[in-house]
Amino acid sequence: MKNIFFWIINTFVIAILLNSCNDEVPEINKINIDTAAVGDTITINGTNFLSDDLRYRIYIDTTSYINREDCLIWQNNKITFIIPDSAKSGMVKVKRGDILSNGLMLKIGKL
Repeated sequence: MKNIFFWIINTFVIAILLNSCNDEVPEINKINIDTAAVGDTITINGTNFLSDDLRYRIYIDTTSYINREDCLIWQNNKITFIIPDSAKSGMVKVKRGDILSNGLMLKIGKL
């Protein structure tokens, strides 16, 4: 009986810890446009874009990034930024500290 009680408590604690860790991962749900051009304003919607860690970036493809201070808006569920000259088509990802979000494809066309 004692072993069952400890197993239940341990399982409960592990479940809480796993769920709280998963909630902290930034996740992109939507980008307001599929195709854009350099200089266009883009909005990303999602969750968990903010934390205690003050290192924030948006990556486009793996060759271009935008720091938080260069964004127009950076909120927990919404980021708005202007596509830089160096950006190429690719996956858009949010990096918060050392944690990288899922990615969504953004095509960057030429004017």
